[in-house]
Formats: sequence, C-alpha cells, structure tokens
Amino acid sequence: MKKIVFIIAVIVSSFTANADVYKFKCFEDMFYDLSLPNGKQMNWQSVDVLVLINTGDNKIRVFSNSEFNIDIIEYLPTETLPNGDKRLKYVGVDQDGKKCNCSITIFQDQSSEHIATLNIEYSNFIYYFRLKKNS
Repeated sequence: MKKIVFIIAVIVSSFTANADVYKFKCFEDMFYDLSLPNGKQMNWQSVDVLVLINTGDNKIRVFSNSEFNIDIIEYLPTETLPNGDKRLKYVGVDQDGKKCNCSITIFQDQSSEHIATLNIEYSNFIYYFRLKKNS
C-alpha cells in the first residue's frame, strides 16, 4: 500500500513541478527596429510595468497601460552562459497571432537592482525589458 501511495505522489508531483510563476517589475524598456537600415534603437526609458511568466499556464503577461499576452508554444533548452547567467528560451504567439521568440536571462549576480532581462523578438523588431524583483 505504501508503494502505491508513493507512486501516486511521484506522478502528481511530476505534473505540478513545472508550474512556476516568475513575477518581476520592469523598470526600463527599449525598442529596436530591425526593418530600418542599421536598425533603429530607442533609448532606455523608465517604466513601471509588471511582468509575469507562468509556465503552468504557458503564458508571458506584461501589464502596462494595456495588457500584452504571449502564449508559450515551445520550451527551448535552458542555456548557462559563460558568466553563469541562465537563459530560458521560449517560442510564443502573441494576442495578434504573431509568432515570436522570447528569452529571459537571469543573472547569477543578484546583488544589484537589475536581476534579469526579458527579450521579445519578432522578425522585424525586438522589445527589451530590464527586470528587478517584484517587491
């Protein structure tokens, strides 16, 4: 009987182990237009935006003046960069049905305010979000 309960517990935990919610405050963002010659880069601008990455619901949600949603359709392998930072990579589809590549780089050094960067990349432009802990 104990063996059956243990097996059921392992099976249930395997389904819930990937349901993580990462909550960040974006304090700066930037837009890079790849369709223009040599690209067009805006300067970093100060913002107050909430960013949620919910792997249980397969969603990335950005709350600013309006809500921006991306459905995660594919999880790509996590990379460990030479400096120890972790890069989580996803393929997604936004609310307009446009496919995009998303990555969040979580810095190994968590001592500064800027602990991670979220990139949302389309075929002709990239959004960059500088993230800090949501407190």
